[in-house]
Amino acid sequence: MSHTVPAVAFSVDPNFIYLGETTYLIDNTRHGPDSWKWTVTNGKHATIVNGQNSSFTPKHPGIYSVTLEAGNDVGTATKTEEQKFIVANADSRNALNFTGGQQLVSVSDIFAEGTKAFTIEWWMNPSQMTGALNMSTSNGQIAITTDYEGNMTVEVGGKSCSSGNGYVVAGEWQHYALTFTFGTVKFYRNGELITTSSSRIGTSTKNWGKLIIAGGENSFGGQLDELRIWSKCQSLSVMKGFINAPLNNPADLVASNGLVAYYDFNQNGGSVVDRSGNGNDLNRIGFGPDGDAWGQKVFSHLILTLHHQSKKNLTVTDLHISTMQSRQAKKVSIRACQAPYVL
Repeated sequence: MSHTVPAVAFSVDPNFIYLGETTYLIDNTRHGPDSWKWTVTNGKHATIVNGQNSSFTPKHPGIYSVTLEAGNDVGTATKTEEQKFIVANADSRNALNFTGGQQLVSVSDIFAEGTKAFTIEWWMNPSQMTGALNMSTSNGQIAITTDYEGNMTVEVGGKSCSSGNGYVVAGEWQHYALTFTFGTVKFYRNGELITTSSSRIGTSTKNWGKLIIAGGENSFGGQLDELRIWSKCQSLSVMKGFINAPLNNPADLVASNGLVAYYDFNQNGGSVVDRSGNGNDLNRIGFGPDGDAWGQKVFSHLILTLHHQSKKNLTVTDLHISTMQSRQAKKVSIRACQAPYVL
């Protein structure tokens, strides 16, 4: 008989998987526990798993927190660990790394004169809020800047509106989107509307000129991935169909959805290739050797993990693994630094 409540401890292995793969909940609790209840949640879907060393195959992508409640004849104790493992919807491969002072400049003008609607959306992990993610055009028609409080300002034709403080989050991968139509700007993050501009700004742009990314007085530091520009004000429902995975057959989306430029950064050097087929490549300026910017999947470790469904609860009782040997026989190999789509 134990004389004290359990000292709860556990691990999850592997801590990164793709949707459809299996991870393992491993109990390391001391003081003789004889009951175990795991609660695993990505914030929108919670699963209860009963058993000591248990397998878990998530049905939804996300960044998961884990709680273990363990009991013995003295009582019960609980421990929660946030962001314990990641389930990715797809592999985003490479991202582009900015350390400050670099910029990207398009080889051609992005939009024609008189454009009245557009959408810009991207995944970003800024090292600081100031300068994340500055965008502008060579003729000054459009400027996007972020200040130290995470407030993003969009200026079109000399008139501006802002997202409000806290829109940009430093040190975390998030998906961001801006839509513009007839002077109204909407700010989205992770597939949710954050702010709609209270006042109208310029209703259309003159010729944009060349697009400049990460330039300006406060240069961008951090990582950038899956940048897309559309000539339509995309609805939230349409965006949710695209933002959680790389674009398949992007050339087909040019006519059907108004794709203007698509940068997946999945290359090892040279100019950033526009995968839309429209030829809007980006010249890299100030990056140094190619290896400084490309190739390490750790850059995009937390993207493509968004989950849009409503909250549900599920009790699972038949996933208990009786021995660690059976777990080892089933174990999925660990991917320590790969990039997820988890929306």
